[in-house]
Amino acid sequence: MSAPSPPHRNAFDGARWLAGFSRERLVYATNVALIAVLALAGSFLLDLDRSYWALLTVALVSQASSGLTVWRSVARLIGTLVGAAFALVVLALFAQNSAAVVAALALWILAVGMLARFEVGLDAYAYAVSGLTALVIVFDTGSNAPTGFEIAVTRTTETLIGIAAAFVVLLVVFPVSASRVLTNALADSRTKVLELSRRAAAVGDEIGVEETQGLTKALSGAYANLRAQSLERSHRRISTRKATEATNRLNRLLIAAERMSYAMAGLQGAELSAEVEAASARIVGILAAVPPPDAPIAAIREQAAAFRAGVAEMDLRPAIRDLVRRADRDTSREAMALDALRGFALDAAGYLDAEAAIRDPMEPPPRTERIAPRYPDWRAAFERGLRPALVFLGLTTLWIASASSSFETLALIAAGLCVTLPAIAPRAALTVGGQALGLGFAAMFLPVLALEAALPYVETFTAFAALVGSVFFVFFYVCYDQMLRTYALGGAIFLATALQPSNTETYDALGAFNAMAALAFLPPVIVAAFTVLFPENQRWLRRHLDDAGTRLLARAARGRDARADEFLAQSLDAIGDYGGDLDLAEPANRTDVRRSRAVAAAGLELYELHRLRRLGHLPRPLAASLEDVAEAVQAEAGSRDGAEARATLDTARREALALASGADMPELARAGALRFALGVEFLELLVEDRRLQAAGG
Repeated sequence: MSAPSPPHRNAFDGARWLAGFSRERLVYATNVALIAVLALAGSFLLDLDRSYWALLTVALVSQASSGLTVWRSVARLIGTLVGAAFALVVLALFAQNSAAVVAALALWILAVGMLARFEVGLDAYAYAVSGLTALVIVFDTGSNAPTGFEIAVTRTTETLIGIAAAFVVLLVVFPVSASRVLTNALADSRTKVLELSRRAAAVGDEIGVEETQGLTKALSGAYANLRAQSLERSHRRISTRKATEATNRLNRLLIAAERMSYAMAGLQGAELSAEVEAASARIVGILAAVPPPDAPIAAIREQAAAFRAGVAEMDLRPAIRDLVRRADRDTSREAMALDALRGFALDAAGYLDAEAAIRDPMEPPPRTERIAPRYPDWRAAFERGLRPALVFLGLTTLWIASASSSFETLALIAAGLCVTLPAIAPRAALTVGGQALGLGFAAMFLPVLALEAALPYVETFTAFAALVGSVFFVFFYVCYDQMLRTYALGGAIFLATALQPSNTETYDALGAFNAMAALAFLPPVIVAAFTVLFPENQRWLRRHLDDAGTRLLARAARGRDARADEFLAQSLDAIGDYGGDLDLAEPANRTDVRRSRAVAAAGLELYELHRLRRLGHLPRPLAASLEDVAEAVQAEAGSRDGAEARATLDTARREALALASGADMPELARAGALRFALGVEFLELLVEDRRLQAAGG
């Protein structure tokens, strides 16, 4: 079955954009227009010949918040400098050897494309820009190597002008803090997590994959907002370290809610004990009373205390006594459910404390461990780098064979976009990126034609700025939504290429037609690049999601590190990146998304068992059997025979209960043995329900 085309929105779909008026849309479009005008003013003031580079910088660095703009601007500047340095090295070594130049540039594009895949958010953009800059400088220089340094300086200067204009507008004139974006995103995610948790605490109301798909993508994207906030200085409202702690705890809370959901689902059809019913009702009641995120700090901390009081009221002793005495499956499941409810309550209290600390200036920021939230998918990285490299090699070969300058321009822009677009556009926009660029060209054609006709009669920069700024305003107002930014980029490319504004008046209506002819082949090339070369379709997404789950679970099973937060962040990144774009109407996709979430829960459980082993809280026989438990879970996730895995886990659980019942067992070791038994029971539940099996397993 062929994968369905991803949903996308068209910038020219009726009057939808007119009804979508908002202050954010108006401010964003105004900011972009002002930045464009300031960038042109700087270029004209310095009498630079390539002012269109500044215009392109405007389209690429302008973001909705000042923090994101600073981040993208810094990334663009660093990428420009690194790319310029590489270009100068290539020109110095191979200027007279075109084959060597092409090979060096292809390898550079491959390398920066791969490295971009390992970065979060706009850090990837720095690598992409370094590839684009190297292409521009080498192509503009040609075989005349002595002019390379001058072109590199000009390119950097134009980039700095665009960045400086963005800084002035978005940090001074209309500042929009990344802190507000981050706070709103966390508040929205918090509401959804708590709502899912209320349902998860009740028996028979398991969380569905549809409900967690978008939420997981939002939580994994929170790390990009944290990075933007860390670069913001003048308008930062909250501590980055406090916000990071709250984000990590909210991630844990979501997984704790899913663990609770699994445990409660395992009790369906069984007669519940009074302890489980009371604990479930207590958690649901406390969750219903959680105040909104903007409530007084004291109210939020009071609710955190309520969760801890609820934990104190959960008397696990009867369930534990029955578990040790009887050691049967029903008793184990009830004790596991109580432990899951108790663990969720503790995680909820920890999250609310972290949330309150964000707004409490007297609370010192926590010491947070630096983590790498991006899942390191080497195969996806190689494909992402190889795509623009192959496009570049193919078009350059056509250029050299035909000696046509049209193929030269096409090779430069197409390869540059293939390495840049994945760093700035969502995946759904990439699959229609060529179409979006083409429609952007078409939509900008008439405005550019009008500008070409009117600008020869404009005598002042004020009038010039009003005309060009108005075009930018309207275009970016229409294309405000993230999925429509590629349309805006296409329009900006066409305007900059066709108009090429400068102090010397060379405007001619034929410029619009010439630009359209030069760019005519670009949209189909981009379409082919993203739909033929390593298409990231439903099958591709499912394969990479499965591989990520298997590799991350293997890491947790080995237990060689104590970086549970990093494991969780990378798990959510893979689930959000790959699973977030899967069509859940297909049963195989639903199975694999459900599996990836179960893998995250199982991995955290293994991390907890390894933590108990490192602390010396497990009796020696259990510390030794932990390796067998981890191997059994891996075997199940690897689509091997599950019967052997279940037998191994059942044996380990019984061994732990037998040790816990020993009269001479120290209390610390007894507690560790009981926790081990409950953890293994949870893993056995996942194995028994085949939650760790991929769709092909």
